[in-house]
Amino acid sequence: MNIVTGICLAYMICLIAVFVIRICALDRAGRLKFLKSFKKGKFALIYFAAVPLYWLGVVYEGASVGGGLLTAIKTSIELVVLKYNYEIVAALMNDSMFYRVTLDICFALVAINAVAFVLSILGQRLYNACKTFKARVNKRKVFVLIGDNEANRCIAKSPKPEDSRIIMLAETSESLRDFAFVNGLAIVNFAAGKGLKDKLRKLFRRFDDKVVDVIVNTGDDAFNLICVEQISGLILEADLDKYVIDERRGINCYVFGDTQNESAFVHFVKKTSGCVHYVNKYKIIASDFAGRYPLTQFMTSRHIDYNSATIRDDVDLNVALIGFGDTNEQIFLTSVANNQFLTVRGGETVDKPVNYWIYDKRDSKSDKKLNHGYFRYSEAYEGLLAKKEDYLPLPNKPANEKFFELDINSAGFYGSLQENLCAKDGKIPFNYIIIGYGSDMENIDFAEKIHEKLIDWGIADRTKVFVKVRDDLLSSTVIDKEYAPFDDYITFSNEAQTVYRFDKIIEDKAEAMARDRHLCYELAANTEDKEEGAILKKANKKWYSWQQVQREANIFACLSIRLKLQLMGFDVTGKYDGDSVAFEQYMRKYTEGDAIKYSGETVRDKKIVDYGDCEFARGTLRNNLAIQEHQRWNAYQICCGYIPATLEEIKNLDKESLIRLRKHRNITTFDGLTEYKRIIAQATGIKEAEADVIKFDYQLMDDVCWLLERSGYGMIKRED
Repeated sequence: MNIVTGICLAYMICLIAVFVIRICALDRAGRLKFLKSFKKGKFALIYFAAVPLYWLGVVYEGASVGGGLLTAIKTSIELVVLKYNYEIVAALMNDSMFYRVTLDICFALVAINAVAFVLSILGQRLYNACKTFKARVNKRKVFVLIGDNEANRCIAKSPKPEDSRIIMLAETSESLRDFAFVNGLAIVNFAAGKGLKDKLRKLFRRFDDKVVDVIVNTGDDAFNLICVEQISGLILEADLDKYVIDERRGINCYVFGDTQNESAFVHFVKKTSGCVHYVNKYKIIASDFAGRYPLTQFMTSRHIDYNSATIRDDVDLNVALIGFGDTNEQIFLTSVANNQFLTVRGGETVDKPVNYWIYDKRDSKSDKKLNHGYFRYSEAYEGLLAKKEDYLPLPNKPANEKFFELDINSAGFYGSLQENLCAKDGKIPFNYIIIGYGSDMENIDFAEKIHEKLIDWGIADRTKVFVKVRDDLLSSTVIDKEYAPFDDYITFSNEAQTVYRFDKIIEDKAEAMARDRHLCYELAANTEDKEEGAILKKANKKWYSWQQVQREANIFACLSIRLKLQLMGFDVTGKYDGDSVAFEQYMRKYTEGDAIKYSGETVRDKKIVDYGDCEFARGTLRNNLAIQEHQRWNAYQICCGYIPATLEEIKNLDKESLIRLRKHRNITTFDGLTEYKRIIAQATGIKEAEADVIKFDYQLMDDVCWLLERSGYGMIKRED
C-alpha cells in the first residue's frame, strides 16, 4: 500500500517539476506550445495519480478489487468539477498519515490544474487584454499596425524603440493570436475601413499625452487609401497637426502604396501638414542601395582624383541592369539622381556621365512612369536646343542609357553585355551589374553564371555584381555564407532588413537630416518671430506644404553626402567608429583656396555662413563639389519629369506656378546660375546677391561636419 502511495507521490512531484521547468526554461513560443498541449489533453495527467489513490482507499474500506477500480475511476472523474470525496477513503486517511498527505497534495494539484486549464483556454485573451490596456494607458509611444500579413508581422518582430508598445488592428485568427502572444504585442479585431477613426478614438481617446504611430500596410492600395482618409480626418478634426514637430505627443501615419499610385497618397501628406507620410518600399530599397553602394564605394585612387573630387578621364563608368521591374527601375532613377560626376578634360571640368545598359525581355522603355518623368527632358532636348536662345544654358542629359529588349536566354545577350562592359577606346571600365529579373533562386543562378563570364572576359576585378534576394532566411543563412563570398557578389533587397523595420519606415536618416537642415535654416533666416517653437511650427508647415519633389530634392542631397565624401577620400561611419581628427582633415582639405566666411552667429550649434556677395573661388575643391551638387540636383529634377523654364517664364511666372507646369527656373548649367541671378536682379530690382541661388549648392558640404555629428554619424579618412 505504501509502495503504491509512494509511486503516486513521486509521479506528482515529476509532474510539478516538468511543469515548472517548461514554464521557466522555454521561450515564449515553447510556452505557447506547452499551454496548447496542456488544454488539449495534458491537463488530464494529474488524474492518473488520483485513480490509484482512490482505489487504495476504497479497497481498504472492503470493496472488491474490480469494484474498487470502477468506483475510483468514477470518483476521479468527479474531481474535474472539484468535487472531493473524502468519505470513501476516510478510513485509510485516518490510519495512514503518509496516505493522507499524498492525497491532500493530489487534491491541491487538482485545484491548481483546474485553474491552469482555464488559463490555458482564456490565457491568450487575458494576456492580450492586459497588453492592450498597457499600450493605451501606460506607454508614451505606441505603434499601431493595420492589417495582418507577412510584411506587418515582420515589422512587429523588428526592433522597436525602448518604452513603446505595439497594437495590431486586424481580423483576428488563431494564427494571429499565437503570433501576438509569442512576440508580445496586442491585437484588436478590425475588419472594416470605415470604422478606423472611431476605433482609434476609442482606443486612445486623447493623443496629447502620447505619440501614436500608425503604419497602414494592408497589401491593398485601395484599402490603404480608405484607412488613411479616416486617419487624416481624425487628425484634422482633433487639430492634431499642431503636434507634427512634437516628438512627445500626437499621431503620425505611415502609409504604404505602390509607385503608380503615389500622387493619391501624397495628397494626404500635404493635407495633414506632414502627419501622414507616404511609404514606397521600392524607394526605400533604392535609397538603401544608393546609400550603401554609391558608384564610388569600390573605387580607388586609380579611378578618383581625390584632390579635385573628379573621376579620371580614362575611366568608363557602366551600370548594367538585368531586369527592369519596379525595384531595378527605382534603382536606376535613384542612381541617376545620385551618381553624378565630373572629370577634368583639357584643363576644364566637365560632366562625366554614367552609362546605363538596361536589359529586359519586355519593352521596358514603354513605361508610364518613365515617360511621365525621366524621358520628358530627353524627348524635349532637341527641341530645347533648337530654341536655346529662349533658355538659360541647357544642362546635358543626366545619363547615357540604352535599353535592350533581350531575354537572358537570348543568343545575343552575353555578346551584348560583354561589348558594353569591356574596355573601349582605351578606357578602363568600372562596372556595376545589378541582377533583379526573377525569383530569388533565378537571380542567384544567373549570378553564378555571370561570375564565370566575367572571369572569361577578363573584367571580374573591374566589376561588382549585386543580386536581388528578397527572402531574409535564404539570404542571411545560405546565400551570404555559401555562395556570395566565393563568387564575389553582394545581395540586396532583403525586405525584412531593408523595408519592413520600424527604423526604416519611421526613422529615415536622409529625410531626418534634410528636415533638420530646413528647420535650422529657417531659424537662422527668421528675423520677425523670436519664439523658437512658433518658427519651427511655421517651418515644418512650409516643409510639408511643398510638393513631394521639393522635399525629396533635399532628401536626395543628404543621400549624396557619402558619395561626395568618398570623392574626397573620406567616408561616413558610425559616431563612435569615426576618427576624431577626420572632421578637421576634411575642413582643411575642403576649404583650401576658398575659405568659408562665418558670420559669428550660431543656430543649433551650427555656425552661420556669411555668403555675402556670393563670389566664390573657381577651380577649387569646394567649387567642384558645388558644381557636382548642382549637377546632381539637375539630374534629380529631370528624373522627376521637370524641364527648364524659358527666360520669359523665369521673368514672369512665380515658382509655384512653374512647379504646377513641372518646370524649374534653375535647371541649367552651374554657369547658367550666374546668368540667372542677373536676370532676376534686373527683373525685380533686387541686388544680385539676394537673387543668388549658387550658395545653395555650397551649403550641404559647408555644413556637413555639423550635420553628420548632429545626426549621429562620424567621419573617417578612406584608404584605397
